[in-house]
Amino acid sequence: MFDVAVIPYRTMNFAKRFGLTVRDLMMLRALEDCGSVAMVDWFERPSLFVENVISRGSKPQLGSRTTVHSKTAFNPIPPLLKKRMWPVDSLRIHEPSLQRWVVNGKDTKVLLDFHPLYIPSEDLLRTPGLIYWYDLIDDFQKHNVYTDEQQEAVKKKYRFVRNRGAFVTGVSDAAVSSFPSGVTLPNRLLRSAWIGSSVTEQQKDPPVFDLGFTGFITDKFDIGFVRRVAAMGYKVLIRGKAYHRHVADELSTIEGVEVGPEFHASEQAAILRQFSIGIIPYIPERCHEESPIKLVQYLVSGRPALLSKSFGSLEQEFQPWVSIYQSQADGELKKTIEDMLIVTNDPRLKQAVERSSNIFWDSQIESVLRDAQNRG
Repeated sequence: MFDVAVIPYRTMNFAKRFGLTVRDLMMLRALEDCGSVAMVDWFERPSLFVENVISRGSKPQLGSRTTVHSKTAFNPIPPLLKKRMWPVDSLRIHEPSLQRWVVNGKDTKVLLDFHPLYIPSEDLLRTPGLIYWYDLIDDFQKHNVYTDEQQEAVKKKYRFVRNRGAFVTGVSDAAVSSFPSGVTLPNRLLRSAWIGSSVTEQQKDPPVFDLGFTGFITDKFDIGFVRRVAAMGYKVLIRGKAYHRHVADELSTIEGVEVGPEFHASEQAAILRQFSIGIIPYIPERCHEESPIKLVQYLVSGRPALLSKSFGSLEQEFQPWVSIYQSQADGELKKTIEDMLIVTNDPRLKQAVERSSNIFWDSQIESVLRDAQNRG
C-alpha cells in the first residue's frame, strides 16, 4: 500500500470556486479512488484571510482517507510583495508535519510534488524508502505570465529535481525533455465526473453556437482566429475566467461572439451542449500548455475540436474529429468547420472514447505508482 503526501499547485479555495478541473486536483481524486493508496495528505500553501472570506462555492467532497493541511495567513503584506514567489517560503510551514508524516506507519511513502517553485527540505527527501515523484503540470520555464525572476526560480527547482534523481512525469514529451527518464503522462479526466453525466447523453435540441471555448482567457488567446470565423457567419461562445480582462473585452466586441463568465465544473456539461465544435485558439508562440484538458473534455462530450497547433498524440488517435487550423486559408477553414458540424455527436466518436486508454485518470494512477516504486 502507498501513503501519499501531495504538495499541490492549486488550493481547496480554487476547488471551491472552479471544481476539480485541473491536473493536481484531478489526480487527488484519482489517488483517493486507487485501491493501493491507503492515505492521502494534501499540504497546500496557506490561504490568505481575505481569500477565505470572499471565497465562494462549496468545498469538494473528499474521501475519508484524505486529509487537507491548510493554514491561514493573516498578514497580507508578504504575498502582496512576493506574489507567486510567496509559496517558496510559506509552504515551509508544513515541513514539521511532513517530517512526522514520513516516519508514521509502515506503508510505502510517496511525496508527490506539483509545485514549480517550492523546494522540499533535504532532511525529508533523505528519509530511507521515500519515493520523490515530481509532476510537471505545465512547462513553467516558458509560462506566458511568469516574470524573469519567477522563471529563474522555476529553473532552480527543475535543477533540484534532476539532481535529486526524482521520478518525473509531465504533461508532454516537451515538458519532460530535460529530465532523464522523464515519463510523459498527458492530461486526462475523472471518469466519475463524465460517464453518466448529461454531457454524454443524446442531445435533443441543436446547439445554439457553432463553435465554443471553455477555460481561462489569457493573452495567448488567438483573437484573430475568432474574428475570422465570426466574419464567416459562425456564432462563437467563449466561457471562462478572464485573467487578462482586455482580451475578453476585445472578444466581446466581435459581432456573433458571446463572452460569458467563469463557471464551476458542475456547469460544464450544460455549457458544452451549447456549441457544436470545441476550439483551442492559442497563439503558438505564447502557448505553454502541451496537453489541454479541454481537448479531452470536448471529445468526451461528442464535440470535434479545432486547434491552433498540435498538442500531442491525442489528436492523432482522434484524427477524424480533430483538425489544426493554423495553416488553413479561409476556404479550407470554412470547409473544415462545415465537415465538423456534420460529425458533432458522432456515435463513432463516443465508441472511440470508450476504447481509448488515454481519456481517464482512473486507469493510470495505479500503474504510475508502481512505476515510481520500481524506479525508486
